[in-house]
Amino acid sequence: MENGRVRIIEIAERDINSGRMMEKFPDTVLASDTLISVPVNYYADVRVADGAPVTVKSCQKKKLVKMVGGDKVGKKVSVLFVNKRKLTTMSWGIGSLPIRYDFLGGATINVGANGNVLPEIVDAGELYTAMQSENETVDITEVISIITAAFRSCASKILVEMFYEAIEPIFQTDFLVSELHRRLNERICNRKLKILPGVIFKWATVAGIRVREEDKNALLARYSGKNQSSGRR
Repeated sequence: MENGRVRIIEIAERDINSGRMMEKFPDTVLASDTLISVPVNYYADVRVADGAPVTVKSCQKKKLVKMVGGDKVGKKVSVLFVNKRKLTTMSWGIGSLPIRYDFLGGATINVGANGNVLPEIVDAGELYTAMQSENETVDITEVISIITAAFRSCASKILVEMFYEAIEPIFQTDFLVSELHRRLNERICNRKLKILPGVIFKWATVAGIRVREEDKNALLARYSGKNQSSGRR
């Protein structure tokens, strides 16, 4: 550090299978001679003031000003080092989601579902900000946790919507699985989601949907009774 500013922006070399996914370098002021070094298994997400993000590949002591522009000298520079390790297929699951039918006297069923999903980080800076982590270093377990939580939230809303739309399909498991698969891929995958900036889901699968047998029977009894009552009028 010279005259209160950072001379070289860098982190220690990391193995690509390291648990460290993102490492935030303390913000500093960009000088004309500020250098940046990026480890082999990382890339750097560089943002200066309100400018567009610049991706810096693996390098050793390169002048940062040549990458972001001389007009950025004197402005705050934010650098996030990101592990090149790609995210792999993750499992998702909804254990017990209560769904209440007020028009059937408050009958409630508990629904579960599970499957796999493939996420991809498309903007590490946005993801890091969205995570609101108090740590400068974010490990892979934190990233997986927030991604799967966001997907479960989206899937839960669609699942509730499906079960509210019609009663008869609740008793047709094959239809439910294929319909949930269709809606997940049409409405969640390959698009930006407000719930999780910086990440997109490439595809999702549904392994199964579960409704407790006692819930099914109780709901069927309520539904049949309501139809019979309507038919007698």
